[in-house]
Amino acid sequence: MKWRTWLVGLIAIVAVSATAIHLPAEQAQPAADFTVDGVHSMVIFGIRHKGVSNTYGRFNDISGSVSWSNEKPENGSITLTIKAGSV
Repeated sequence: MKWRTWLVGLIAIVAVSATAIHLPAEQAQPAADFTVDGVHSMVIFGIRHKGVSNTYGRFNDISGSVSWSNEKPENGSITLTIKAGSV
């Protein structure tokens, strides 16, 4: 169960960092829609194996978007699609 929580958090971080981190503060817009860059983004996960070791993997084929408004942050959304076959 812990790995699922970690994975959801990681997905959100990837989505936001892949789209918004390169915007200088003076160019940031109050309301914006961003698209996840599928070429430069990936989702990484880790699984504990029998309490002895960790196994890591990644999904390479992802797409998504981030929508944000400073005036109404409750209307913001993150949509992320991960193709399971891209492990």
